[in-house]
Parts: sequence; C-alpha cells; structure tokens
Amino acid sequence: MITLEMNDRLEAVQARWPDLFGEELPFGFDVNWGDLDVLEQCVRERDRRALEAVLARRHAEGVFY
Repeated sequence: MITLEMNDRLEAVQARWPDLFGEELPFGFDVNWGDLDVLEQCVRERDRRALEAVLARRHAEGVFY
C-alpha cells in the first residue's frame, strides 16, 4: 500500500531530481515505489550510481516490468 508519507517522499525526490541530474525522475515503468529508498540515496549523495546499480542487477536477472 502506498501511504501519504511515501507519496510525500516521492514528491520531494521528484522536485530535486531535474536540478541534480538534468532530467525528470525515471519513475513508472522500470523504477517504482520499491526503489524509493535508493532514489532518496541518489538525491542525498547527488549521484545516480546507486540507482544504476539496482537497474543493472534487475536487468541482469532478466526481470523487466
């Protein structure tokens, strides 16, 4: 279940993502609610490597959403 707190966290990440990474947050098809902690980590660290590692593992396992 998606809570109001989770929605607030996502909105905070979405607000900062374009300024930090020069593009909209890639949320929806491949990046989802389960990745919220990683997305927040990326914003804190100002680095996308944590998300890229998650996606690389996900794709290496042949899991596509």
